[in-house]
Amino acid sequence: MSYKPSEDLADYLTDIPITSYRLVDGTYLLAEEVDYDEESNIIYLDGPLMLEYTAAGAYSLQPWIDNEPEDYVQLVGDKIICRVNTPMDLKVHYNRYYVLNNLQNTLTEEEMNEVIDQITNPLVDNLDYLNDFSKPLPNYNKEWRSKWKDN
Repeated sequence: MSYKPSEDLADYLTDIPITSYRLVDGTYLLAEEVDYDEESNIIYLDGPLMLEYTAAGAYSLQPWIDNEPEDYVQLVGDKIICRVNTPMDLKVHYNRYYVLNNLQNTLTEEEMNEVIDQITNPLVDNLDYLNDFSKPLPNYNKEWRSKWKDN
């Protein structure tokens, strides 16, 4: 199933250089490609995540290697079988992973569940459901903030 984000989100996701790699050991990585050193054949990555498939046919994103946030991961070029631009649906999941990861220790469990509901709600990403363009768009952000204002 193909994912169809809103035009603004699609533009943002198209512009970020998230690349997918298949390594010689079978690992599937997604990461932001920051730099490439041709002389040493090293690709510098930021935020590498491993795509893992479960026996049930689902997949999840997991951290690939522990590193300091300010340090880039160096991937040696001869360990890569193939490298492609990441498909849009995986870019969406990659960004959702980091949004949720960054909020995890700052929100209560109830607030996190609300964020997860909001961030995985198709209305957040795609407002193509609207047939009447004369009506103003709903302000989901305002609704969410007012719900948690007094907590």
